[in-house]
Amino acid sequence: MYNLLMVYSSTLNEWESNEGKRYDASFFRGRLFEYTDELIKKQFTLPDTSIPDFDALMKLPCLFTYEGRDITGVIGRISRITPRARGPELVYNLPAEYPRIRMNSDDIFVTLGIDPKGELSRTHWAVKDLDLFEVATTMLHSSDQRITPLSSHEMQRIWGTHHQQGRLVFLSHRASYRREVSIVKQALESRGLSCFLAHEDIMPSLGWQSEILNALNTMDVFVGFMTDDFHQGGGWPDQEIGYAHKRAVHRVFVKLGKADPAGMVAAEQALSTDWAHAADRILDHLTSSGVL
Repeated sequence: MYNLLMVYSSTLNEWESNEGKRYDASFFRGRLFEYTDELIKKQFTLPDTSIPDFDALMKLPCLFTYEGRDITGVIGRISRITPRARGPELVYNLPAEYPRIRMNSDDIFVTLGIDPKGELSRTHWAVKDLDLFEVATTMLHSSDQRITPLSSHEMQRIWGTHHQQGRLVFLSHRASYRREVSIVKQALESRGLSCFLAHEDIMPSLGWQSEILNALNTMDVFVGFMTDDFHQGGGWPDQEIGYAHKRAVHRVFVKLGKADPAGMVAAEQALSTDWAHAADRILDHLTSSGVL
């Protein structure tokens, strides 16, 4: 079993910024054990009372997350609960080795025991009857790679400060077109997307290969800029396509010359355009495909 603590947050790092501090959980008033099976609720209620058995609840792992979709869940543990009239006050920790889960589809919510039809829009504390670590381990080794051991700080380093608000878009290109792709990136980010562009986003002190793999492991969308030299010389662009195919993330190929998608994605239709209209074409495609 595990605790599910879902909150509304106006900031992107509410759980991370309050780690180890006394956290006023007054928003749980009247919503403790909401979306919890009655038998489980009884199991975690003190005998002959309606008072939660907080000592028992603290023994369970927790998934700290936010209302809505396209969110990140953080696995941690509660170290102290102080009952208050308006709601319990918490102290908790988020061990770095515990994974973050990209919660961006109904099947992920169902796998975690969360009702995607109603439970995502209500701040509450629920108890779910499944082994959180077993589920997380299974997802970590599954082909879609929806789970990543990266910390919030690492995700921010790779994808920027707004990485929890929108889709994470990996931009694959040949170095000869880095200036043009950089302009497209700015246009996409102005519309709320978080984009990774290797020559801009890799800090000089970090191994560039491992950082590209971090981005590939956490992306939601892959965009390949099919310039005439895209397949020439081998190297990273074709390998990045293979990675996107293996993870089954949404793929967009932007045709800016004569080159087409090749190999395992040869049958996928590319968007023919020019650099001036590339960002608009990508956004239109993502919107019409239901990605945005």
